[in-house]
Amino acid sequence: MNKRSTFVYFLISFVLLVNTASAQDKEPWKWFTPNGESFEVIVPYGMKSAQKSVQTDIGTTHPVTWICEGHKDDPNLLFMLSYVDYPKDVIHPDSIELMRTLLYESMQEHVQNLDGKLTYDSTLDEGKHPGIIYRATYGDSTLSVKCRMLIVGKRFYSLQAYSHVCTSMNYEMDRFLMSFRIKEK
Repeated sequence: MNKRSTFVYFLISFVLLVNTASAQDKEPWKWFTPNGESFEVIVPYGMKSAQKSVQTDIGTTHPVTWICEGHKDDPNLLFMLSYVDYPKDVIHPDSIELMRTLLYESMQEHVQNLDGKLTYDSTLDEGKHPGIIYRATYGDSTLSVKCRMLIVGKRFYSLQAYSHVCTSMNYEMDRFLMSFRIKEK
């Protein structure tokens, strides 16, 4: 092994050690499942919820949003989980392309509502359920959001993690987004 390879190996090991040590100093993350729901996600702090009724072209929907605010020294400002059940015949289980279209149109609307700029997007299914993941910047490119959206049956899920751009490449953001899972009944 040459000197450069040894230095790079040492540097990577040091960074991993420091990140592991700082992660151990924080409160442990906990699995969160709202009462009566069939999904779970891991969060650093307690979640608060809000629900409302929204009149749409397809009828009245009742989106539910759960929010976990970051603390003072956290790299993330906010973790958010939203879901809405669509009426029975709106999303047919065999219409994968229609579901993908809904996901990408929802992504575009989200970025547009933030007056943001899409950084990247990719397909990220959850088993047989279609999904996407993307990152966008907004607020004169000082803020960042990374979002995962998926459709399970007639339910649309959106998980979002918000941070300052300078702290947006952090493990906690991905830990939240990638921990989401449907619980087997």
